[in-house]
Formats: sequence, structure tokens, C-alpha cells
Amino acid sequence: MKKIPLDNGKEIGYTKTMKKTIKTQFLALLLAITACLGGCTLQLDKAFCNHENKTVVIPATCAQQGFTAEECTKCGYIQNERDFVPKWSAHEGIGACRGCNVLFAIMLAEDLKTDGQEQADGYVWQQGIMDGEYLTLRREKANEKVYLTYVKDGETIVIHLSAADAKYACEYTPTGGSPIKETLDAQAISTVLTENTIIENLALRAAQALERTYFSGKKYSMKNFGFTSI
Repeated sequence: MKKIPLDNGKEIGYTKTMKKTIKTQFLALLLAITACLGGCTLQLDKAFCNHENKTVVIPATCAQQGFTAEECTKCGYIQNERDFVPKWSAHEGIGACRGCNVLFAIMLAEDLKTDGQEQADGYVWQQGIMDGEYLTLRREKANEKVYLTYVKDGETIVIHLSAADAKYACEYTPTGGSPIKETLDAQAISTVLTENTIIENLALRAAQALERTYFSGKKYSMKNFGFTSI
């Protein structure tokens, strides 16, 4: 801070540089006060509003708890929150979560980045189960497509798990035979295995095997992919 001395030894005023600095600081302070008053005005509107309330019920989701409250139809102020409902312990829905709208196929693709072994073209999770069952989850790096491969007694089924409507492209290869491609409606699979086709039987076995291995402890499962019989 440089002051200008006079002949009598007294100092008055500031240099041009200091005046410019003070002006800049003053303008910044003025802008801050204006912003604060703007925010406070919004709160004052609610404080002085002649509330006209209606009862609203906010449902619980995977991200937040639910509750009942009173909401003003004029200013939107919410008060008297009560009757709390815990948020979901797991994601809910088929194809996509009803709470966060994220596709389960995307959740699975993201998890495979951590759970799977990274390879040149994607991520792979594999596990051999008892009685000659083998499971493989493969996620392609380029487009987040996920495939479930299940092998049982020489028979193989590959299910593309990225469809959002619980309809999945399948490729079934019988022992020593040629691949058969079909579209599988997972929701149509019955719990009675003897009433299903061979492909549906194998697909359900694959889903059950994956349910008790990979999805153990996770907040979503093969049920969220439409396998309702699990």
C-alpha cells in the first residue's frame, strides 16, 4: 500500500494502482452480497408464503428412503415429514432398476471390470462348479455387451445379457451337434423343468448357477434379468 507524502509530512490518498485494486474488491463484494440476497429471497418467499398444503407420499427407492409429508402447492415447501420407509436393500425391476433407471446389463458390465480378468478384448469371469458345470461371464470392452456361457455335460448355451426387455439372444450347442440360435423369453421360463424345451432348461440351469455364485452378496441378481423362476 503506497501513500503519497505531502510537504508537511502528512500522508494522504493512494496511488492509482491501489485505487484500482480497491475498486475491484468492492465490485466483488457487491456481487457476493447480491448473490446472497438472491438466495435469501428464495427462502423468504417460502417463509412468508401463505401455504396451501397437500399430502404427498414420496416412495422409497434404491437411493433414498420414502416418507409422507405436506407440500405447499404454491412454493413447493415440504414439511411435517413422517411415516418413513427404509430405502430398498437391493435394486428392483426387470431389465432396469425402477429406482435409478440403470440397466442391469450396464451394472453387470461395470462390475466385470473389477470382478473379471482383463483381456485384450474385454473382461472375463470364470468358475467351475460341481457336477461338471462351468460358467463364464464375458464383457466386451468396445460396447459393454455381456455374454453368459454355461457348459453342462458337453452341452453349451451362450446368452446375451444386454437386452432390456428380458428377451435374450441364445446360442445352444448340443453335444457333438451344431449351434442352434433362438430368442429366449426369460420371463416365460417355468419352474417345472420337465415342461420346458432343452434350451430353456439349460438357460434356467445357467441362471441358477450364476445366481448362487457370481450374484451372491450383490444388490441385483438374475431375477432382475427376467428369470422369475429363480
